[in-house]
Amino acid sequence: MDSRSLTNQIELAQLSYATLLVWLVRVGLVVMSVFFLLYATGWVPAAIPIGEVPAYWAMDASSYARTVGVPTGWHWIHFLDDGSVLAFLGTILFPIASTIAAFAAAALFARNRVTVYSLIALAETVVLVIAATGIIAGG
Repeated sequence: MDSRSLTNQIELAQLSYATLLVWLVRVGLVVMSVFFLLYATGWVPAAIPIGEVPAYWAMDASSYARTVGVPTGWHWIHFLDDGSVLAFLGTILFPIASTIAAFAAAALFARNRVTVYSLIALAETVVLVIAATGIIAGG
């Protein structure tokens, strides 16, 4: 493959990555807005009523979790019936969006036989998935 063709493949992958990322982030914003509206209006029962939220603003995440008793790590997934947890569901779409976009770029590179870039994008996807799962945790 000549350098001009490789440059075109890279630009196409970058544009595809960016386009997919923009749309997935938009979906995340809509999901987050809808679930926050459900939480704020009281349509979904919540362990922490929205009126009490300002009392916790000054706390760091670990102090907040300890004080309120909210789940940490992936344990939040068991509390999706709680409006105060559900309101944040859209935020998980942001890191998922970059992972999906990286995987799509790897597939695009592979389809166009740009093996090295495909492997790099696939490695990025693997690192993002490992980071999200918490398999490797720092101390």
